[in-house]
Amino acid sequence: MAAISPGPLSTGEGIVFNVRDEYRTWEEDKKTSPGEWKLKDPGVPDKRLIIMDEELAAGLRCSKREGNTLSPALRSFWDSGCVQPLTKSSPTRTTNAHVNIVAHITLEELERTLGEVELFNGFANRFLWVLARRSRLISRPSPMPAEELLKLQAVLLDRLKFAHSAGLMTLDDSAYELWDRVYPSLAMERGGLFGAVVGRSEAQVQRLAMIYALLDREAVIGIKHLEAALAFWNYCEASAAYIFKGRQADPLQEKILAALKASPHPVTATELHRALGNSYSQDQMKKALGSLTSSGIVIHEKEATKTKPRNIFRLNEKTEFFEHISSAGEPSENSDHSPECERRPEEENLPAVLALPEGGAR
Repeated sequence: MAAISPGPLSTGEGIVFNVRDEYRTWEEDKKTSPGEWKLKDPGVPDKRLIIMDEELAAGLRCSKREGNTLSPALRSFWDSGCVQPLTKSSPTRTTNAHVNIVAHITLEELERTLGEVELFNGFANRFLWVLARRSRLISRPSPMPAEELLKLQAVLLDRLKFAHSAGLMTLDDSAYELWDRVYPSLAMERGGLFGAVVGRSEAQVQRLAMIYALLDREAVIGIKHLEAALAFWNYCEASAAYIFKGRQADPLQEKILAALKASPHPVTATELHRALGNSYSQDQMKKALGSLTSSGIVIHEKEATKTKPRNIFRLNEKTEFFEHISSAGEPSENSDHSPECERRPEEENLPAVLALPEGGAR
């Protein structure tokens, strides 16, 4: 039976320990010389772990500590389910583990902790970001009726049993046709923190489609499963756009964009430098502006003068980034992955929820 932990997330070694492999050592008899493998730790037979972390901010703060392995461990769990922290004192490792994480954090906490951790080195895009709120106020909530809960449990157990024998899963012809159409938009490069957060959209959609197929007791992914996955992903993508509001991973780039947004007209590099308090070197400004212009977020133009042309910069109003920062926090609804899929995260200052529906090798 899968273990369930209330968290909080702390270290990579802590998670590995809860899904660890057995550990044996080779020992020889000093007198007779023959040796044998001796069991030192039986490990955990069931490598499934569900973590329900209500305070993700604490885990993000922990990941800032020097030597903390939480971020690389979670990335490895998502990729393969195999993790072996390289520590001197502990030989603990895990193979083919299946770790699921549902974590909660408010937007205010996210703003405070994002600057303190390396969240965008591949850590964030292994999660699905879901902007959520309660739909209504109920002062006296009633538990789910026992008979309804038993029915749901029976269905899920049946689907789990089927999943164990499903084998290699593929898409049918109609699903492949849709996949070929939506793949370019899923694989499109996006800049800034938003781009870092949605950088694994292709893999996330395929995993979601696989889950929907297994819930239908089908070993082949059909178009309905892919459409359902795209609808889910559309909401997650819109949530990420709302949460990050076009922010950049580089603080200097963020400041440049804020200065360009505040200016009613295009500005020169000198004016930008002055607007930022002359706090950055010419090389730093050149590098940041070069990155922003190459990504298409900022337009670089030459303006004629009486002596020689001067370089001016302005925001590109045709980019996704401009739509995000111009929408006053409202989620973008311009995805065309599937015409039937509508995505509408709430427009209020709501808690952000991180949800990883599946991970590891199983």
